[in-house]
Amino acid sequence: MADEQVRSQFRISESVYAWLKERAKRDHRSINGQLNAELESRMKQEQEKAA
Repeated sequence: MADEQVRSQFRISESVYAWLKERAKRDHRSINGQLNAELESRMKQEQEKAA
C-alpha cells in the first residue's frame, strides 16, 4: 500500500530547480513527481546501505 501524500512547501536554489525541471522533462513527469521520485530513490539507497 502506498504512503499517503502530505502537502508541503520547500525552498530550493534556482540551480537545483533548473536541474529538477530538466530531469522532469526528460522523464515525462511533473516537477513534483520528479522531486518525489528523486527523494524516494535516495531514501532507498540509504536504506539499502544501512541494511
